[in-house]
Amino acid sequence: MILYSNKKSKNNNTDYFKKYLLFSIIIYFFLIFFLSNISGIETNKIWYFFGVPANNFLFSDIYPFFVNVDCKIVSDNLIDYYNQFKNCDPWNRLFNYMPIWLHFLKLGINQNFVYLFGFLLVAIYYFSFFKLITIKSKNNFYIYLFLILSPVSMLAVERGNTDLLIFSLILLFLYFCRSKSFYKISFGYIIIFFASLIKFYPIFVVFVFFKKNIENKFLSLMTFILFVFYFFYNFDQINIIKQNTLESPFFSYGYNVFESNFLDLSTRLNAYKDFFYNFVLNKSLINFQETINPFIYPSELKNNYFIVSKILFLFSIFLSFILFFKKKEFFSFYKLINYNNYYPEMISGAFIFCGTFILGANWDYRLIFLILLVPNLILLIEKNKSEYKKYLKLLIYSVLLIFWLSPFSVFIFGFDEILIWIIFLFLTILIVNHLFFSFCSKLIK
Repeated sequence: MILYSNKKSKNNNTDYFKKYLLFSIIIYFFLIFFLSNISGIETNKIWYFFGVPANNFLFSDIYPFFVNVDCKIVSDNLIDYYNQFKNCDPWNRLFNYMPIWLHFLKLGINQNFVYLFGFLLVAIYYFSFFKLITIKSKNNFYIYLFLILSPVSMLAVERGNTDLLIFSLILLFLYFCRSKSFYKISFGYIIIFFASLIKFYPIFVVFVFFKKNIENKFLSLMTFILFVFYFFYNFDQINIIKQNTLESPFFSYGYNVFESNFLDLSTRLNAYKDFFYNFVLNKSLINFQETINPFIYPSELKNNYFIVSKILFLFSIFLSFILFFKKKEFFSFYKLINYNNYYPEMISGAFIFCGTFILGANWDYRLIFLILLVPNLILLIEKNKSEYKKYLKLLIYSVLLIFWLSPFSVFIFGFDEILIWIIFLFLTILIVNHLFFSFCSKLIK
C-alpha cells in the first residue's frame, strides 16, 4: 500500500507540473497576440521582441504546400514547379522541399487550410513533447519551461516548420522499435523511411536499434539501402533543393557557420552600429528586422569552400576516436549513459544533431531535436552520485544556453557556435560509443 501510494503521489506531481507547463505555453501565446492587439504593432514584430525572427505570415514554412487555382501543379516533374512556385509565393522564395511533396502539391489544397494544418502540426509537436517528458521536481520543470519557451522552439512553431512533424515521427519510430513484435518494428522503420522522404536528415537515426537484435540489423540496413537508392535516383532534384535553400550564419548552426561569422566583419560592424542607433537609442521595434536583414543571407555560405571549418571538423572526429579509444575515464563516463529508459531518445537526438551539423548551415529551429537528450540526462543526474554528475548538468545548461542565445548570435561573434562545437564533440563520442561499445569494452579492458 505504501509503495502504491508513493507511486501515485509521484504521478500526481508529474501531472501537476505538466499542467503548469501547458498553462505557461498558453500564456506565452496569449501575450504575443494580446500585446500585438493593444499596441497596434504587427504580430511578427512582437515575435521579434521575444527573440523569434518571425515572418509577417504565421506558418510561412508550410505556406508553399497550399495553392490557389493558378498555382496548382499538373506536371509530373518537380523541377517544373520551381519557377511556378516562386511566382505564386508572396515572398518570392525558391522551392526547396523533397520530391515527395510533389504528390501533396498535386492535391491543390486551398490556402484557406494553412492555419488548420499549421495548428495541427503544432498540436502534434506539443503532444509528443508532453508524452516524452516526465517532470518530478521544480528544477526539471524550469528546465523544460525554458526549453519549450525558448526562441529556438518558438521559431519552429511560428514558422509551422515540418520539423515539428519529424520530431513526432521519430518518437513514433522509437516507440514501435522498442517492441518485440517484428510487425511493429517493421512499421517503425517504414515510419523513419517516410520521415526521411519528407526531409533528408531523419535517416541518421536508422541505426539507433542496430545492435538490439537480428531483426533490427536487417531492417535498419534495408531501410538505409532503400534510402540510398532513392537519393541517387532523385539526385538532380535534391541537388537543386540544396541550392535553393537559403542559408544564414545567424539563427543557424553547422560546421561552417562559425567561420562564416568572420568572413565580412566590416559589414557586420556597420550593422551593429545601425542596430545600436535604431533599437537601443531610439527603442524602435520596427527597425530591428530591417537592421539585421542586410547581412542575414550572405553569399559566403554558398560560395565558400570553408577549408578551415572542414579541417576543424575532421580534427574533431579524429579527437573523438582518440578520446574514446585511449581514455578510460571517457569510456567510463559514456558507459553510464547506456542502458537507461530514455537512451534511445538521447542517441536519436545525438544522431540528428551531428548529422545535420555535418551537412552545413541549418536553421536553429532544428535544434529542437536536442530536447531528446534532456530526459535521459535528467534521469542520469537523479540516479548518479559520481563526479560525472557535473558534466551531465553542464551539458543540459549548454543546451539551454544555445536555445536562448540564438537571437543574439548576430551580435556575439560566434560564441554560441563554440558551445555548439563542444556539444558536437561530446555527442560524436557518444555515437562512437553507441556504434562500437561491444567491441571497445573488450579492447579497453
